[in-house]
Amino acid sequence: MEPTLNPPNTFSRPNPVTGEDMLGKTVSGAHSAVIKTAAATDEAVRRAKPVIDRVAAGAHVAVDKVAGVATPTVAWLSTRSASVKATHQKVTADTRRYISANALKSVGVSLVAGLLIGRFMR
Repeated sequence: MEPTLNPPNTFSRPNPVTGEDMLGKTVSGAHSAVIKTAAATDEAVRRAKPVIDRVAAGAHVAVDKVAGVATPTVAWLSTRSASVKATHQKVTADTRRYISANALKSVGVSLVAGLLIGRFMR
């Protein structure tokens, strides 16, 4: 007697995907996404760097120009501040002397000026 071979089962079910296989696919997909994102980020940085360098150089030039203009202005103002203070003190002293010498006239002018300003403000 000859042994009978069983024919291959053509209707067999495929093996279900195990948890480890699914985890491996998920990890592989996530790793691939991270690699693609890192590559895109590197490319964006590579493209942005020359623009950032140009902007920084332009800003540096602008700051240098402002500093070049501001330095003489500050020097001029510092020399003028003493003159402005002296002029202010002289005008104040002259005004006090005039008001003391012409008290009634000063009060009258002040009242009229106050009334006019009050009328215009309404």
